[in-house]
Amino acid sequence: ASFLGSLMTGDVEDRSLRYEFGRLGLQHILAISGFHFAILIAFCSFFLGLFLPYRWKYIALLVAINIYFLFVGSVPAVQRSWLTALFYLIGKLIGRQSSGLNLLGAALLIEVLSDPLSSGQIGFQLSFLSCAGILLFHPLFKPWVARLFPKYDPLHLTPLGQHGYLLTSFLREAISLALAVTAAILPLILYHFHSFPLLSLLYNLFFPALVSVALFALLISLLAHLLFPPLAWLLFPITDSFTAQLLNLVSYPPLALDYSLQIQNFPAWSIPIYLFTLFSLSRLTNTPRFE
Repeated sequence: ASFLGSLMTGDVEDRSLRYEFGRLGLQHILAISGFHFAILIAFCSFFLGLFLPYRWKYIALLVAINIYFLFVGSVPAVQRSWLTALFYLIGKLIGRQSSGLNLLGAALLIEVLSDPLSSGQIGFQLSFLSCAGILLFHPLFKPWVARLFPKYDPLHLTPLGQHGYLLTSFLREAISLALAVTAAILPLILYHFHSFPLLSLLYNLFFPALVSVALFALLISLLAHLLFPPLAWLLFPITDSFTAQLLNLVSYPPLALDYSLQIQNFPAWSIPIYLFTLFSLSRLTNTPRFE
């Protein structure tokens, strides 16, 4: 309950929970971000789409994300998530195609103009830089990772091979995203915290996906509690048991892999040079940008 409550509200009162997630580089899951807004939009979009027309569904989603934003409070990472989700839904409502980079840039411009000092906060820097890493650097890593997991035609595979195809597709995307985000924020993490847990590379491949399952299960259980309470008596224990297994994965990581990259004094001047090099490489690639 403490973990799921922290995921929904962003308030982490359990210090041991904050420590265990921080030790594995998973503290971003506990902070309200685009991850949470995306789950909220996906959940509400599915159920609202069952009985609302297209236009009214997006109006209801706009109301929902604004209420959630007022509920969790205004901090740089939450503002970034709220603004990008807001502009994305407005684009859907008026029938305009939106670009991920344009949404991120608009959110960055509004936040800096409204509060220039917010750019000095760690949450602001990590939030925008991680999103930029996904949008810009993911195309750099995806072709390399694809060589490890080549694509096959799933229609010509056995049932077991089709399951393997789905697993390798998930790993291909997860590894590419993890490498893109890590490449973008690694210097900043070493500068601020002087340590980078290597297990975060492993846990970030699968743990966010499992957490999204737990959040969906919680939302479905809460909805069932409102509409048909006897069903919730079955769903809540299932959600509780699944979430407990997730917490065990965090509390008891493989000690043989529990190492960290330690740097006492990371030079600040090298960060803009490093990022400029990565941005230049992303511009030189011919891979299509994600929309």
